[in-house]
Amino acid sequence: MVSLAVNSRDLSRVATAAWSVLLVAAFVMPPFALAIAVWASPQNLSSLPSKPVALTAPVQLVSDSENVPVAVKLSWKLGAQLVSPQWSGLVTSLGVSAGSDITNGSVVGIVAGLKRLAVSSPSPFYRPVGPGVTGPDVAELRSALASLGYGGLGNSDAYDTSLAVAIRRLYSNLSGLTSGSGGVFQPAWFVWLPVSSLVAGKVDLVIGTPAPAVGSPIVVGAETLTSAAIQPASGPSPVPLPASPISHVLSVPGVPEPLALTAGFVVTIDELPSLDRAATPGQPVLSGTLSLAHPATFASVPNSAVVVGANGTACVWAPGAGHYKSYKVTTRSGLPGTTEVYGLPSPVTSVLANPAQILASAGACP
Repeated sequence: MVSLAVNSRDLSRVATAAWSVLLVAAFVMPPFALAIAVWASPQNLSSLPSKPVALTAPVQLVSDSENVPVAVKLSWKLGAQLVSPQWSGLVTSLGVSAGSDITNGSVVGIVAGLKRLAVSSPSPFYRPVGPGVTGPDVAELRSALASLGYGGLGNSDAYDTSLAVAIRRLYSNLSGLTSGSGGVFQPAWFVWLPVSSLVAGKVDLVIGTPAPAVGSPIVVGAETLTSAAIQPASGPSPVPLPASPISHVLSVPGVPEPLALTAGFVVTIDELPSLDRAATPGQPVLSGTLSLAHPATFASVPNSAVVVGANGTACVWAPGAGHYKSYKVTTRSGLPGTTEVYGLPSPVTSVLANPAQILASAGACP
């Protein structure tokens, strides 16, 4: 009886211990198994093969005028001068001012009650012309009076009745009087105009003052622009000029239209008047911009889309019907991350952005 009791207690203890082991295993094994799975999974995932995905990027069109800031060096010619003939009396009126366009027959002013005319002739008139006078200056007076509208007077170098009539008409127009000249021309009526026309830059006649001394400048013509040469703009890092001005034009503030250039980076003669109007007479330099007459258009693509072959040829690949087609291009710099190319046909609107990963032979140019 004693022996059976002992065996029953032993069996009870064994059963209790077994259940304890099972309970511990139920709580401990799942976390342990999870830890093993986490430890093993990275190695398993890294061993799985990965397939690159083709990436395409849209082609962006970029317009570039290649603007270059420049300095325009101006060269000027001093304007012609009108000088006082042998006048006497008071200046009572002015016919010109700074900016006036003086041509043959323009009224310079009124001195001693007579209008004084700017007259273009081979040389100044230097003596009175009346009865008995002959010489080349008489023939020149006939030509001058004809240019002022006093009729055809021929080319005789001798004073005659027809010339006397024209002189009287001239005096009447200058003075407002019907008589008083005696038919004798006085050289002080004319101010010699040595050019066909000039723009007055400065007028030295003053109303209410005595007539200036003979030979004194009374009108100084504005300086005339004779040339305009293009140079790199001044500064710490001046931008060099293009290799050639061909296809380039010059833009200057105040000039409505771009200016054409010669092969030597000089503004053409025909364009100088427009530039003259935008500058102050005597101004040494103007600022301008040199640019393409017709802006260039380029295609902008990601840097990774451009492949350069062993021979230096560059190309890009564009999606086609079930394949990728290569296009030979010429590259130029672009914004960060992009390359500007030309040679890409306009129908191509997107390119393969990762040809080295997608195409055989790393997408080398054919």
